[in-house]
Amino acid sequence: MELPTALAGLATHPWATVNHAYGPALDLPNMLRTFAEGGEDAEEALEELYGSIVHQGTVYAASVDAAPYLARIAASGRQTVDALRLLGCLAKSEDEHAVEPGAVRAAVTAQLPLLIPLLADEDAAVRQAAGWTVGHTRDTRTALPAVRSRLAAETEPVVRAELLTAYSRLDRAGAGAEARALLGPDTPAPLRLAAVFAALGPEQPWLVAHRDALLGLLPARETAAAGYADEHRDPLSAMIEILLGRDTEADRESAFALLDAALRDERPDVRAEALWAADRACMLSRSAPQRLVPAIAPLAADWTAARLLGKIGPAAAGAALLLGELAAQPDDEAADQALAALVLVAPQTAAPLLARALGRRPHAMQCATGSHAPADMPFPFDAELLAAVRARLAAKALEQPEGRKDCGCPTTADHNDTAGLVHLLRLWGPRAVEALPELCAVLPRFHYAATAITSVAAGLGPEQREQAATALRGRSPTACSWRRPCTS
Repeated sequence: MELPTALAGLATHPWATVNHAYGPALDLPNMLRTFAEGGEDAEEALEELYGSIVHQGTVYAASVDAAPYLARIAASGRQTVDALRLLGCLAKSEDEHAVEPGAVRAAVTAQLPLLIPLLADEDAAVRQAAGWTVGHTRDTRTALPAVRSRLAAETEPVVRAELLTAYSRLDRAGAGAEARALLGPDTPAPLRLAAVFAALGPEQPWLVAHRDALLGLLPARETAAAGYADEHRDPLSAMIEILLGRDTEADRESAFALLDAALRDERPDVRAEALWAADRACMLSRSAPQRLVPAIAPLAADWTAARLLGKIGPAAAGAALLLGELAAQPDDEAADQALAALVLVAPQTAAPLLARALGRRPHAMQCATGSHAPADMPFPFDAELLAAVRARLAAKALEQPEGRKDCGCPTTADHNDTAGLVHLLRLWGPRAVEALPELCAVLPRFHYAATAITSVAAGLGPEQREQAATALRGRSPTACSWRRPCTS
């Protein structure tokens, strides 16, 4: 098909009667023509098409009208892969705005006579894109036999993988039976990855063959990147989500056993994928932390593992000893990351370690002051840490303005550090009353110290509370010549 034929009727089509994401689709003819011609503005036109007719996954009435033109552009051999992928996005969408349910997918399905021949195109990239798009039509009358036929003839592993995934969308049971024969180690990696997902039907139990196939593919993200399926982008996480979503004891144990094996793998890239998948598992399953912490804890020197242990919190108490050892090492950055996790896992153990290196553990301090911890679990009071906070605040009160901004204000890092110290005292309330002199001293430069002064003075007698109120009104260090009440 020649391009003029593909674009026939474009200018006279009643675009004003249909809307896209930004209103009447009067600009679609120019977008489609510029994209089809493939000049220097074609890429920008393609981005505008995505933003207009499949905006953040939402499709519109104008998407229906654009589908025939995109199919003819693809059939003309101009911008074929991009046109097919855009059509696939239209067919894939379940988010329809001001259009009859299913109308956009039906519009793409109506173009199958133009799309199916592209399954046999000489260019493997075109065949792959065509397989992805045809599969999203969900059409079993025309698309299914075409995909099955092409899958039997295709030799390129990446294209075969896309066709198998398309087959699974069109006929889950039929694709599953074929996929189970492709789980062995002799199957090329892209096809085996598609087979792992296609073989696990809703009624199909998770088998040793599934487990071995997926573990044998790890690290799998690079392999997955060769395909179009969003659900395969992070294969281990995706499979964990599928298994946990089936909500049976057997499937939960299968998911945890799969993760445990991957977390204990000797290859760093495999462990990295496993840690991300374990994070997802802990979000989805309350039983995941207890089951997975023994495999995650030995990896605590890794930032991702330490962060995950911190997110798990007290349920990761089994990792506290190792985190404490790491938090005491000389490397400030690594020690800070371990201590930040320990603050959330075992705060009582973390407190003295934080006190001894207060100015060198910013991330741990952020965790202690609640930026990563639950609001209803403030960091526990610790006398040694209180002394360290007071000393650090006293030093800040004596700092000269050199090195500060032109206005004399603190730098962002200094501001955040002081804010953390003050916030911790505010959380401790009356137990931190001994820090009132230091809070008053920094008040003129750090006005949010007022909240901490109010909090720590709350448990004192009327005379002392009035002194604190005077300090707050005066915003002056001389207005807060604090005297502890006589107890003799």
